[in-house]
Amino acid sequence: MPALSALRLRQFRRFASLNFVPGPAVNLLLGANGSGKTSVLEALYYVCRGRSFRAAKAVEIIRQGEASALAEASWRAPHGAFTVRGVLKANGERRLSLQGKRVRNRTELLTRLPLVFLATHNLDIIGCPPARRRAFLNGLLLHVVPEVASLLRDYDRCLSERNRRLAQHPKHYTLMEPWDRTLAALGERLEEHRGRFVDILIQGVAELLAAWGGLEIDITYARGWPAGVSLTQILATVFPQDLRHGFSTQGCHRADLHLRCHAHKAAHRLSSGQSNMVSLAFFCAAHRLLVAALRTEIPLVLDDVIQRFDRANLLCISDFIRRHATQTLITATDYPMHWPGLDTDRRWQVVDNALQAA
Repeated sequence: MPALSALRLRQFRRFASLNFVPGPAVNLLLGANGSGKTSVLEALYYVCRGRSFRAAKAVEIIRQGEASALAEASWRAPHGAFTVRGVLKANGERRLSLQGKRVRNRTELLTRLPLVFLATHNLDIIGCPPARRRAFLNGLLLHVVPEVASLLRDYDRCLSERNRRLAQHPKHYTLMEPWDRTLAALGERLEEHRGRFVDILIQGVAELLAAWGGLEIDITYARGWPAGVSLTQILATVFPQDLRHGFSTQGCHRADLHLRCHAHKAAHRLSSGQSNMVSLAFFCAAHRLLVAALRTEIPLVLDDVIQRFDRANLLCISDFIRRHATQTLITATDYPMHWPGLDTDRRWQVVDNALQAA
């Protein structure tokens, strides 16, 4: 049952030093825009995922004028407490360690430290490009099935090579067939894993939306090639078409979640508030799925998104948190007065590059 017991930062973003000790329930971090509250969650994200969600280079994370930054998280679990430590250097070197042992494969963190992170940059499940929805599904699988990491890597490499060969306009399909067999084998295995969980996710979203006011959304999953046909067959069939386009038009890389409301695309029918609630339902359903699959506590992180929800919606969030008794970290610019009955375990104010109890 991993839950965050402490987070320590050194020379991370604006913080020369920070010690954050959250409670086991709802934790609220308040601060003005640019105060650094999201940086605290960025550090948590880094030790859980092995990367930042907003910085491409280590130098962007390291406090100005310093040579390195440190983020260290301590966790409590039934099998004993453990610590994950991340060091970033200005030369680009990154080092992650788990209980003092270097982590060389990010998958080790994903399966050990699942985290459901909802922020303004990933709130729009409905209106985002299909690639973002695929990334959401893949991220869910990476926590549950370690093999998916290598499958995705090998599939992407094989797909890139197939597209490169298509661009060379091979005269005969026999020149593509070996790559297609490999791509199809990888795609079929990847789809097998996706298929095990996507129906559970969709059902969970529908149940939450029904409990939160009855918003009816029709959600279907399209795997990326026609049902009832093997990927090997379809790749051979569409070869002339792919040759004209110069890229692969069928496969796991084309999978998507289709959302419709009253027979129309949901993005064209729902209000901004309704769209936000659908996205919240996806993340909460993912949280519920991961808890059931991994049989562990999973922190829920809401970064500067609660202002997107009205009073009734916030009551739904409170109900979910209460029912699942999960550790929750919430950031906001001001105390959410429109959130009735918000029961915070601990509250902090981020000001002057420091974290103060509020």
